[in-house]
Amino acid sequence: MKNEPVHILIAFIFVTVVYLAADGLATGAYALQGGSLGDDALPVPVVVGIFVIDVSEVDDAAQTFRVDFHLSARWHDEQLADPDANQIRRLALSDVWHPHLGIRNRRSVELLFPMEVEVDRDGNAHYRQRISGTLSARLDLRDFPFDRQVLPIEVVSLRYGPEEVSFEIDAKRTRSLDRFTLPGWDVELGEARSSEVQLTAQGRALSQIELPIHVNRRVAYYRWTMLAPLVLLVLMAWSVFWIDPSLLPSQLAVSTASVFALIAFRLSIGDLLPPVPYMTRGDVFVLGCTLLVFSAFGQAVVTGRLAKGGRENLARKLDRWSRWLYLTAFGLLYWLTVW
Repeated sequence: MKNEPVHILIAFIFVTVVYLAADGLATGAYALQGGSLGDDALPVPVVVGIFVIDVSEVDDAAQTFRVDFHLSARWHDEQLADPDANQIRRLALSDVWHPHLGIRNRRSVELLFPMEVEVDRDGNAHYRQRISGTLSARLDLRDFPFDRQVLPIEVVSLRYGPEEVSFEIDAKRTRSLDRFTLPGWDVELGEARSSEVQLTAQGRALSQIELPIHVNRRVAYYRWTMLAPLVLLVLMAWSVFWIDPSLLPSQLAVSTASVFALIAFRLSIGDLLPPVPYMTRGDVFVLGCTLLVFSAFGQAVVTGRLAKGGRENLARKLDRWSRWLYLTAFGLLYWLTVW
């Protein structure tokens, strides 16, 4: 009798463990079989559609973009069938089996529709959700500002792998509006594809659908705000080779003005160049123009000193050679980075 409380406690723990194990097995079977306990057919087909409403921003430095899209998913669940139902039923998503959709590359998103699923009398479930927010993208800016990028929308099943859930693309619902509010880019919707991805620590594959959005940067803005002024500054520095080397003050005045104008311009275009840890085409062009302007300044100092030392013929000869070497170097820089 003295050990009776201990025996009761042990019996209680045993019953609890058995109950939880049985409940877990039942839940797992329900989940794996898509809500049909008597159906062993796997994987469960889920038809997914992604309708892109808008792409409003691309952040080069943060490697993100803002997007607004409509996500739909349809599947069949025999346990939800009700022949006596006369209208579409709305059920909480948590009360039925569902593929546990999530956005793999989400940074910060907002769900605008209720977490509900529509079910007809035959057990066909339809989940709709409007998602707006920031997604991540791996941007390669080495060709900036002539770059093309891919902004992916990656919809993944957070629980099931390809052997349990099979994603199918809903071609009618996977499309976009004709126009977007994204400034400075041309946007084109790519072709959606289903795949699998490893997200779990155990290396288990999960089902995924990826919809790529192809964007091309519009170069006209950068041609007029960055490239054209730099070309004028380089030609301004080039004019120093046409001034007689005996006129050293005039040469230095033009060269110094070119250098100061270049420094001021570089400060003004600081926001145009993306702060990335590698050189872009725009960075190379700006750096090349900077070296050319400072080389013209240095050459003006050399020829001025030669002319002052009585070697005017040599100074003029250097000026003649520098005119064409300078233009050749600039043409090569322009061809490699801008053309």
